[in-house]
Amino acid sequence: MIAKIKQGVGFAGLLNYANDILKKDTKLLDSDGVILVSNKTVASCFKAQAKAVQGDKKFVGHLILAFSPKDNDKINDDKLKEISHEYMRKMGIVDTQFVIFQHHDQPHPHVHIVYNRVNNFGEFIKCDTNWRKSAAITKELTRDFGLTFGKGKGGVRRNRLKGKDRTKYKIFDIAKRVLETNFDWKNFIREMKKQGVEINFARNSKGETTGIVFTADRISYNGFKVDRSLSYVKLTAKLGVFESQNMNFKNEHPLNLDEEIASLTEKSQENSPVLSRGKEQKKPFVSEDFTSIAKPEEVISDENSMVSDNISSPVGSAVNSAIELTLQPHVVPTTGGGGGSAPSKKDNDDDKDNKKKRSFRRR
Repeated sequence: MIAKIKQGVGFAGLLNYANDILKKDTKLLDSDGVILVSNKTVASCFKAQAKAVQGDKKFVGHLILAFSPKDNDKINDDKLKEISHEYMRKMGIVDTQFVIFQHHDQPHPHVHIVYNRVNNFGEFIKCDTNWRKSAAITKELTRDFGLTFGKGKGGVRRNRLKGKDRTKYKIFDIAKRVLETNFDWKNFIREMKKQGVEINFARNSKGETTGIVFTADRISYNGFKVDRSLSYVKLTAKLGVFESQNMNFKNEHPLNLDEEIASLTEKSQENSPVLSRGKEQKKPFVSEDFTSIAKPEEVISDENSMVSDNISSPVGSAVNSAIELTLQPHVVPTTGGGGGSAPSKKDNDDDKDNKKKRSFRRR
C-alpha cells in the first residue's frame, strides 16, 4: 500500500476527475457532509464550509491510496472503506467533509479521497501533508490488513508518470545505470551531467559534506527523496567520502540542504526562462516533502504515476433532510484535473448541470 498526498484550491475540477464514471469506471464508496446529487452540489458544500477560513489557503485535500495487484482478492468495498477511514483518522483528517471514490481503470485497486481541509468547526486541518507520518501509517496498515509490500521502483510504469514524478524517476533510472559502471565520485558526476542531471553538495559550517542534491528539468531533489539508495550516506558507501578539493564545483561555501535547493531554484529562475506557446512558464518547481511519499519498499509492482450518508458539518445541518439520489449512469467526457488544482473555465462551478453533472452510483 502507498499513499500520495495532494492539495489545491479548486474542488470542481478535482471532483470531475475523481468521479469520472465514463473514463475511470468510478464507484462511490463513502461520503459525509455533502449533497450527493452531482459534482456541482458536492463542490458547493465543500466551498461553503471552506469559507470559514480566510486567506489564500489550499483548502482542497486529495489523497490517493493504491494497493498491489496481488491484493485484488484480499480487498473488497468494505475493506477499502475501512482502510481509508483508518488512514484518515491516523493522519488527523477527522470531523470534516469527504467523498471516497474507487477507480477501476488500472489493474491495481486504488481510491481517491477528496476532503475539506477546513473541518466542521471552521478550523484548518494541519499535518495532513506530512509525508513521513503518512509513510509510517501506510506501512502499519499494510501489516495490519495483511497486504502486500512493494519491492522497489522496478515495477512502476514510467509511461504513466507525469511532471515531478517523471523527473524523479528519470533521475533514479539514470543514476542506477551510471552507478553500474562508475565507482568514484568524479566519473559518477561527469556521467550524470552528460545525461542531463546536475549534482551539487551541501556542507555544514565545518566544511563537511552532509548531503547531495540532484537537479534535472529545473527540478531539484535531495538524494534520499529520489530513493534511499541515492542518499549521501548510501552513496559514500559505494563511492567513498566525497572530497571537492580537486574538483571544480560551484557551491564552494557551506550550505545546508534547504539552502542549497533554494540557491539552485534562484539560479534557475534568473538564468533559465522557459517559453511555452509564447508564454513564460511558472517558476521552477522544487520538490516538497509531500510531493510523493512512496518509499522503495512500499512501491507496488504495478503502480501508476501513477458511505456513510450522515451530514454532520455546519453546512450539512442545513440539508439533513436531503436524501441521496442514486441516478442512472450519465456521463460526458471531462477535462477536470486530478491534482486538486484550480479548475479551468470549463470546469468552474457555474457550468451547466447538463454538461458537467456526474451521477453517484453504488454497486
